[in-house]
Amino acid sequence: MSSEDVYVVGQGEYPYNLNVKFWKNGIAQDLANIDNAYSVFVSGNDVYVAGSQGNDTDAKLWKNGVVQTLAKGGNFGSRANSIYVSGSNVYVAGNVALKAVVWKNGVAQNLFSGDYYSEAFSVYVSGSDVYAVGRIYQIWDAVLWKNGELQYYLNDETEDGYANSVFVSGNDVYVAGNINNNAVLWKNGIAQTLAKDAKANSVFVSGNDVYVVGSINNNAVLWKNGTVRYFSAISANTSYANSVFVK
Repeated sequence: MSSEDVYVVGQGEYPYNLNVKFWKNGIAQDLANIDNAYSVFVSGNDVYVAGSQGNDTDAKLWKNGVVQTLAKGGNFGSRANSIYVSGSNVYVAGNVALKAVVWKNGVAQNLFSGDYYSEAFSVYVSGSDVYAVGRIYQIWDAVLWKNGELQYYLNDETEDGYANSVFVSGNDVYVAGNINNNAVLWKNGIAQTLAKDAKANSVFVSGNDVYVVGSINNNAVLWKNGTVRYFSAISANTSYANSVFVK
């Protein structure tokens, strides 16, 4: 019989305990000095959490109970949205003072230097290449960066786009996001609409299969190779699927 450990980060129970929580195999503990936890990554015996403190004022990285401040955002805020560990290097995607950044081992690289606000929502490392996706506000573009250089505007100027998640498999780059409130999966910059009035929040590739999770009409959904496989139809409530991992 195989054994595995399952790690989850999120928020405590409403309305009794809203502390940020870290669960290992269903056992919860509070995370100190983090008000919001957005991403978890496990490498060897080390557990990393990316998040923020002070209502998204300060971007934070948590490693095995020790918190590091990545940036203080001041009046404009700062947050760490996504984390990826490759070897001894720790990469975090987010924003500082409304500008998209990727931190490598705590050192920030600005991804967009224009006048518009920007944010990086996801980071992925493949070999020596670092990919990040996000959004440039005011022009409402979903974007892909590679090694700090802008690669694609994923939607055209007449559309409103979000890029929420990136995954690299071989030579192919997959991005999950939205165009005009429709869930979209991009493969090498070419968009496939998954559903209308929907959101695509996370993508994962396993072999020849591409998995995406998000929501349709405020109900959690999983797509496999562009087809809905699971759908949570909850009439009285709202449900979202934010992340997918296939093992």
